[in-house]
Amino acid sequence: MKISRLNKNIALMGGTILDPINGNEKKGNVHIVDGKIKSIANKKPPKSATIIDCKGLIITHGFCDIHSHFREPGREDKETLESGAIAALAGGFTRVCVMPNTDPPIDSPESIRYIVDRSEECPVYIHPIGAISKNQHGEELTEMALMISEGAVAFSDDGLPVTDSRIMRNALEYANMLGTPLINHAEDLCLKQDGVMHEGTISTQLGLPSSPDL
Repeated sequence: MKISRLNKNIALMGGTILDPINGNEKKGNVHIVDGKIKSIANKKPPKSATIIDCKGLIITHGFCDIHSHFREPGREDKETLESGAIAALAGGFTRVCVMPNTDPPIDSPESIRYIVDRSEECPVYIHPIGAISKNQHGEELTEMALMISEGAVAFSDDGLPVTDSRIMRNALEYANMLGTPLINHAEDLCLKQDGVMHEGTISTQLGLPSSPDL
């Protein structure tokens, strides 16, 4: 995360301060220096601080998005790590976990390192989620331990369910051994087929392909 882009001396004035950890809510001012909270009080900030009027607004911790789609590498025409990070920051998110369905997928220690290195220039913390299987094909496990050593925080094949039970079992065992989350897209593609709506009376009347709500 690149702090240098932010003003180094900021005072958030007159907002409602929410502290969800301690369950506190109060009116006050927050003085921030070099990206860190220096004080929370009702006193006036130093004259050198940039004043931001927060009356009628809520001041709270930054949010974390645990399922984001930044299209870098491969589809920078849609989204880059930088543009996605700027959008996240504008929405109050200071940490995002990016899914591996890029082009090529984030399925190797080198691709994890690429995300980590590129995120150093971004205004929020970006945590890469590595693919469970190589190329997200569900046929061969990725190098999970090495990917964790490079900065992976979890594993998922994102919108592609791992349908091979042996591969999924091995992935779960490795994830348990490594102490890292494993996220599976819980969908049976054989049941889903080309369904465009839930299976039921309406889908039958409309003559549309449907998926059972199992």
